[in-house]
Amino acid sequence: MRARSLLALAGALIAAGAAQAAPAPEAVKVEPVSLNCDAISYRGTLDPVTVKQLEPIHNLDAVAAVLKKKGYVFDRARGVVTIGLPPEAKANIDSLPPGEPIVLPAKDGGIVCVLVPSADSV
Repeated sequence: MRARSLLALAGALIAAGAAQAAPAPEAVKVEPVSLNCDAISYRGTLDPVTVKQLEPIHNLDAVAAVLKKKGYVFDRARGVVTIGLPPEAKANIDSLPPGEPIVLPAKDGGIVCVLVPSADSV
């Protein structure tokens, strides 16, 4: 995973209020976005060493291997993830190469999502 586009994106989303139930009115505007994903959802917070190990990874199988080795509890599934994103975060996701993992905040941890093209995607 590229730190610039993924791990930094997760921090920006949390700072922008994407992980909050209801952002304050003066906060950055977020819009709900539905992402069709092959995803790993993990519990808790990733420690800095694990984050550093995930930075160069570009596929979900390798993400799962690192999390398993480190003892993190996670699930893997396909489905639609709906999250509130600021416009610049959505633009960053849209600019990623196909198959690039995206780290998204979740209530009790996070989600590493690889977008799955849909019939109406270009």
